[in-house]
Amino acid sequence: MKQSTTTPALVYRIPQAARLLAISRSSAYRLIDAGELELVKIGLRSSAITRASLIAFAEARSIPLPDSF
Repeated sequence: MKQSTTTPALVYRIPQAARLLAISRSSAYRLIDAGELELVKIGLRSSAITRASLIAFAEARSIPLPDSF
């Protein structure tokens, strides 16, 4: 029987990242503007925050992330 493995996402959309950090969407945009979260472009009109920057931000501030993260 094959084991099911789930690969974590490499990027998270801004509302999803805000929920993970327990902050508002506006706060997420402020952190992006301040350079504390890394934003990458996805296509022409979409953007996302990297998983690595979410982890670094959360660890630096002792913010717990979900086990499934």
